[in-house]
Amino acid sequence: RIAESRMSAMMAVMAYTEETVMAETLTDGTLQVGELCRRLGLPVREARYALERGLAPPGLDPHTDKGNHRRLSLGQAYWLAVLLVLKASGLRAPAAARVAEFARVHLKGVTR
Repeated sequence: RIAESRMSAMMAVMAYTEETVMAETLTDGTLQVGELCRRLGLPVREARYALERGLAPPGLDPHTDKGNHRRLSLGQAYWLAVLLVLKASGLRAPAAARVAEFARVHLKGVTR
């Protein structure tokens, strides 16, 4: 039962995250970290902390774009959003990153 309730909670997080990420993107199909955090209702500092610790979605350029902005593809934004929402829910960042990677690998339709 505990495993079922954890799985249900995780699926709810992923569905919420997908809806939040897919809401609207920049004209080039990307999303800035600050906008992602605004949509999630989380401080940008949380995302920066994760990225500084090396917890980043695959393919993310370690350097910021012009004006110190980092642009994420929808798949990268989804990955980071899953990590941030789980971290805000009390899961430690490394474990949240593993769940985000699991979601990226197994939910291909969302992350493409």
